[in-house]
Order: sequence, then structure tokens, then C-alpha cells
Amino acid sequence: MLGRHLEFIRERQYVMDVSPATIRWYPSALKWLDTEAPTQEELTRLVVKMRERGLKATGCNAATRAINAYLHWSSGAKGKCGGGCRHPHVKPMKEPEFVPSVFTDDQIKKLVRFSGRRFFERRTTSAHSHSARHGMQGQRSHRAEGHRRRYGQSSADAASRAGDEMGRGTALHDVKRLCRRLGFEPPARTLHSFRHYSECQLLPGKFVLALFSGNLIHTESA
Repeated sequence: MLGRHLEFIRERQYVMDVSPATIRWYPSALKWLDTEAPTQEELTRLVVKMRERGLKATGCNAATRAINAYLHWSSGAKGKCGGGCRHPHVKPMKEPEFVPSVFTDDQIKKLVRFSGRRFFERRTTSAHSHSARHGMQGQRSHRAEGHRRRYGQSSADAASRAGDEMGRGTALHDVKRLCRRLGFEPPARTLHSFRHYSECQLLPGKFVLALFSGNLIHTESA
């Protein structure tokens, strides 16, 4: 990585105190920029190279946001980057509109009526809590796997019988497996689809969108 790129990242990390995730993201984005002071023509060729390497519009925009932040910092301009800035920058690409698929009423009814394995009554824990107990978790997972193979159980039942707590990834896997067992393919963003379905039930009533848009993790509601 070039010297100015490293200087930019260090200032963002120690002066502006940006999040660790952002710091990890900067090197991945700035690797596309092979010069410290690109011209506008070079930035145009950079976008072409991204697309030729297979990046979609969303991936290009994710990288160019970091590149534009670097270019604004490198120019020495004060304040936020805007229309008055004279430094080269990459224009954002138009991204395709994404309309997420959600569960239908009939699919939700099938899930609610299902009680064979009682998938939705199992306690789940976050991946972080499992990481904190990695050593013990390895032994518990081994016991749960033994129960699953011996009794032909779902991972949820096996974890319960072994005295284990089921992680988020395992729960999500079982929910998707249950959907297919009931005769339909789960939406791509399964957990988010549950939230969409739950909150959209409020739309026929007299509710203000802003009251529950945060639960959908959206800043805008159409």
C-alpha cells in the first residue's frame, strides 16, 4: 500500500476514531488505486478495470466511497466533500433497484402450524458468545453431532438433548431446511424477510412508518 494511503488510514483511525470495520475496509478499497494523486482520466479507467474484474455497481460504489474520501482528504479541502470541491472524484454508479422477497401469508401459516421439531422454541445465542467459549463449545458441538447422528435429529433437537445452546447460524440453517421441507424455497434474506412480514402487517392500520422503520433497518420508507 502506498505511503499516502497508509497516512490517510492512520489519521482516520487515531484522529477521527472511525470504526474498526471501516479501517479494515479501507485497504480493500484503496488497493484499486495504484497512485497517490490520480487524474480524472485515471479514475475513469479505474472504474472500467473494476467492472472488467467482475464487480457489480454496488461493489464499485462501495470501493469508490472510500477512494473519494481519500481524494478529499488528500486535496486538503476543509469540511465535507460536496459540489464545491475541485479535486478529482469518482461519480457513483446507478445501482439496480432491489426489492427483497418476503414470506407469503400461506408460507407463514405453514411455519406456524408446524410443530414436529418445534424449531422456534429453541433458545439461540449469538456467534460472539460462542466464540468466547470456543474450547467448551467444541466439546458440546461434538456431543450434539453424536446425538444428531444417533437419533436422526435436527441440529436444534440435537443441541437441546446435548445440553447445548444453538447458535444463530445453526438456527438459520434449520429454518431454511424447514421451509424446504414444507414445500417452498426460503427468501434469500430469511431473517430480514421475517421482519418485513411482521412490520408490513401494520400497514393496513393507522401507523406511522417512522415508528417501525428502524426495526426494518431502513432509513427511508417508500
